[in-house]
Amino acid sequence: MIPFDNYSLEQCKYFHFGDKRLDARALNCANTLIKGHMDEGFPCIFNDQYELKAFYRLMNNSKVSPEGFSDGYTIGLKQLLKKISESAPSQVQTFYQFQDTTYGSYLNRKNLDLGYIENKNDNGLVLHTSLLTDDQFTPIGIANQQFILRDRSLYQKGHQRKQRPFEEKESHKWVEALKWSVSMQQEHNIRIIHVADREADMKEFFNYAFDNQLDVIVRVRHDRRVLEEDARLWVHLRDLPEGFLITRQLLSQDGKPYQAKCEINWTTVQLRGISAPLHVVYLKQLDELHGGTAAQWAIFTTQSIATAQQAEDILDLYTHRWRTCEDFHKCLKSGCSMEQRQFESSHALTNCVAILSIAALHLLRLRHLATLENQPIEEILLPEACVVVDHLARKHLKPVDLKTCKPRTALWLALLLGRMGGHQGIHQKGLPGWKTLWRGWYDFQKIMDGIILSKNIFESS
Repeated sequence: MIPFDNYSLEQCKYFHFGDKRLDARALNCANTLIKGHMDEGFPCIFNDQYELKAFYRLMNNSKVSPEGFSDGYTIGLKQLLKKISESAPSQVQTFYQFQDTTYGSYLNRKNLDLGYIENKNDNGLVLHTSLLTDDQFTPIGIANQQFILRDRSLYQKGHQRKQRPFEEKESHKWVEALKWSVSMQQEHNIRIIHVADREADMKEFFNYAFDNQLDVIVRVRHDRRVLEEDARLWVHLRDLPEGFLITRQLLSQDGKPYQAKCEINWTTVQLRGISAPLHVVYLKQLDELHGGTAAQWAIFTTQSIATAQQAEDILDLYTHRWRTCEDFHKCLKSGCSMEQRQFESSHALTNCVAILSIAALHLLRLRHLATLENQPIEEILLPEACVVVDHLARKHLKPVDLKTCKPRTALWLALLLGRMGGHQGIHQKGLPGWKTLWRGWYDFQKIMDGIILSKNIFESS
């Protein structure tokens, strides 16, 4: 088992920019970023002027590119999965790949023209990222990352999209993110389920999945015609027989959770242009939402559904996309201050966002610690780190913390890091947030570095 704090560095070992010195510099910079206070400026993150200068030269080097970082992450992730699958060779292990798109806005940079985002006068970049998690939804690595700078001359010319091959369209990013997993499933004893937003509701996406035997879960966007019924999809779903009644948590338009009575149903449909039938899970909220409209979801999947529990599991898998991709983007923007980084060229800026992404993933994984609860810390930390946290727990954890969790578990570690980061306790403030965990993790890393340094000094003297 690869310890928690080695996952990110394992994925950074495969940078290949055509120069071994650049590869080593990129690895060192990634290591520094992962261990630093990422919401601060780079002069505070890097230890001295020489490291800082090396970082800026790396970002501006013509041989370094976001694609180079992304390819390194992908190769590193393949090696991680290989090690994980070899740890249980007789068992088919399931992983989830979540895709999503976000924007980086740099409207105040008058000397940096990146392209439009939603309006012609915007200035920013489009970032599409695929994240892989294990069956407990622990973030493992970056499977694919694509940067798109939209040409302002193509603004509001979407009507011309039918004239271009699909491979040249921006929507091809969803299919591109599927490709790496095909060989992984064939070479290793694993299964990868792909979860995507409504933008992936395209015939090309589903046909690629069917052709390569990939499992996908996609929220419905288009009201297509159901061939066997000669009716539109939403009409067909609303006319289904009465389904199962459940109470589940939903999110309001402002992102606040609430409990609602819902009806769940499912069916199988054949849609025009898609090579095989798709299964559909349909959720309809029965009680009216105060001050808004009742929720109504439809989720496509290639997985067969026979019971209400299986249908609800599909809905649950889709909602984990919010807690993975959307929280990753929060880590990247708020935790790593992606939009506040000062670079004067699109080349350096995109390189910066690419290397910050591995630090954001590390931060996301750190926050996930609190949800694991009973996982032993031996599966998270190196043996020497486990010894250190035992000593730190006696100093920082309060009796009320020990009533909340079992000793030497993931939740116990999360509460310890929270206390070290300034958290006032779970009963006062709830679970520690990811910024607080980051501060505690940073202090813990400094303590570990000090112990290793003192050990080397005194053993050599």
